[in-house]
Amino acid sequence: MKAEKLGIKIILSIFGQDLEEFRKVASRAADVKERIIAVELNLSCPNVKKGGMAFSAMPDEVEKIVSSTVSILNIPVIAKLSPNYQNLVEAAMAAKKGGAEALSVINTVVGMAVDIETFRPRLGNVLGGLSGPAVKPIALAKVYSLTREKILPVIGMGGIFSWQDALEFLVVGASAVGVGTANFIQYDVGKKIIEGLRNYLKEKKIYNINELIGRLRT
Repeated sequence: MKAEKLGIKIILSIFGQDLEEFRKVASRAADVKERIIAVELNLSCPNVKKGGMAFSAMPDEVEKIVSSTVSILNIPVIAKLSPNYQNLVEAAMAAKKGGAEALSVINTVVGMAVDIETFRPRLGNVLGGLSGPAVKPIALAKVYSLTREKILPVIGMGGIFSWQDALEFLVVGASAVGVGTANFIQYDVGKKIIEGLRNYLKEKKIYNINELIGRLRT
């Protein structure tokens, strides 16, 4: 793998439609676990056996999936939670109980679009996931709320396109950040974010970026 040759650490993200499929995918991931440092479980997927409700909305299922994955892989597991339900704290606590070592917050927000000529939804599944800059305020609020509970370290994500965006997530309590949509627009966005943060730290005479985590003044 090119990433390995460059010395890049890899976190593998997996998902499934039910507990059994998560187990199967985790078992397949076991074949490459020497090449990854952690596995992220996308718990925003709909559980087809429970009426399509996302796993994040069912703390019991969250605990089972996390626990099962931990037992199969025996490497750090990160639980990625959906912002579309109100029980994020309960889901986070269930993930911790199952053995997760961190949380990814947030995944996409439910949205839709309509074609006004045909009066049909623009998305084949009617509803879909909204990402990008529009979700950043929601993501910041969710990260802030969860980090205040001090359940697990949080990887903040959702609408990060610049080093300033990344810095906001750190200030509200995220221990790290993730970038998704921006990578499809700026291939070197990760490099720019790192360089921007380094310059900011130098300008402010801050010697450790961890000093910024949770520095929000309220």
